[in-house]
Amino acid sequence: MDEQSKIDEFRSIVRKAYESDKESFDLDLIELMEKDDWAIRRYLERRKTVAAGAEMLINTLKFRNKYNISQMSDVNFPAEYFKMGLVFDCTKDKQGNDLMYMRHRFYRKFKDLDLIWRQFLIYQMDRIDKKSNRKGMAIIVDLNNISMDNTDLDYARWGMKTFGDCCPISINYVLLYNLPRVMITVWNMVKSLLPKDLAHLMKFCNGDEIFDYVDRKNLPKYLGGDCQLNHYQVPADCLPLEEFGHQKDWSQKHIDKILKTWKPYLEKAENEMKLLQQ
Repeated sequence: MDEQSKIDEFRSIVRKAYESDKESFDLDLIELMEKDDWAIRRYLERRKTVAAGAEMLINTLKFRNKYNISQMSDVNFPAEYFKMGLVFDCTKDKQGNDLMYMRHRFYRKFKDLDLIWRQFLIYQMDRIDKKSNRKGMAIIVDLNNISMDNTDLDYARWGMKTFGDCCPISINYVLLYNLPRVMITVWNMVKSLLPKDLAHLMKFCNGDEIFDYVDRKNLPKYLGGDCQLNHYQVPADCLPLEEFGHQKDWSQKHIDKILKTWKPYLEKAENEMKLLQQ
């Protein structure tokens, strides 16, 4: 069977599944699949067979619908996520990949924020994937000064599987930067949970080795670069956590607990932003 025949069969399988259960599928990705063969080819390359690739895309369509990704915008997330620069895109690496940065030391698990955080991560990843025309991106995870307080094995496994399923082929590598020695055992546990076809994407570097991947002029200042882009900018109409939480009927006590945890992270981000003006 030639490639176009495989694509046509693949599209037919997904279309049939969609027609039988439209409410469970992400419409934006369905529309992309109908007009762009690459939306299919990337799943074929990942799973090798038409049946397996179609099943993977069907699951991804349902996953995206579950998390309401196509309906998300910046205003669906608390302003502090942006103020801290938790996840953002910034320039390209030396290979021309669009870059997604994650600051893992600022991550802390809160039950009420768990779904919102996961939506934010997928939303940012999807936005950068679209920006690259779904052809090439990389992820740089800053692990400076992380501790067990920042560790969540369930989230780590979920995150890597999500990257692989939602952006098959597009992610060229995930760079883990400055992993503390004391956290190597934790990393080995995470790695053991990853599918083999995702584990090979992981790379490690420390200190100035990061310049082997990203030019100094394109690297954020907090990582030792000279990039002047402001990745702490809060989009218009994003609500601060206090207002955001009140809209969701969270107690003031719970909101205060989250803000207390975030306070040192917000202060650090604010100090870093001031350096951009120097």
